Amino acid sequence: MAQGVDPNVVARTVVEAATGEYPRLHYLPEGTARVVALFRDVLPSPLFDFAFRKQIQMNED
Repeated sequence: MAQGVDPNVVARTVVEAATGEYPRLHYLPEGTARVVALFRDVLPSPLFDFAFRKQIQMNED
């Protein structure tokens, strides 16, 4: 997985979720996942969908 999140980052996030004193509903690993979540919250859905498809090079066939 050349473009995936580093497994160590995910593991730290899992440990944080499992041992946190005040658990949250969602945990995001550092890096790209947080940026994508921010854009998903800020951008209108059609624009986010377009940008996401463009980024992962997904064609609408």
